[in-house]
Amino acid sequence: MSDTMTLGRRRTVRFAADIDRQIAARAAAENKPVSEIIRASVLAGLQMDGLTAGDWIVSLADEPARPASPARQAFRKKYLARHQ
Repeated sequence: MSDTMTLGRRRTVRFAADIDRQIAARAAAENKPVSEIIRASVLAGLQMDGLTAGDWIVSLADEPARPASPARQAFRKKYLARHQ
């Protein structure tokens, strides 16, 4: 399943085979497309959580950043030297 987000990037979500079968069975039982079942389930999950997108971003911002690897630090150093 993939969807286009508001930023225009394509996102792909892969489900385990058993979850995929459950979604397909539910869609067949309700006579709805699989994408509609997924949208409704995601929306219900988001509403139960009570988080808005902004709240989620803020919660991630509160976590400290992972330290950069030595290879990443070396790359940054070379990049900055080349572009200054």
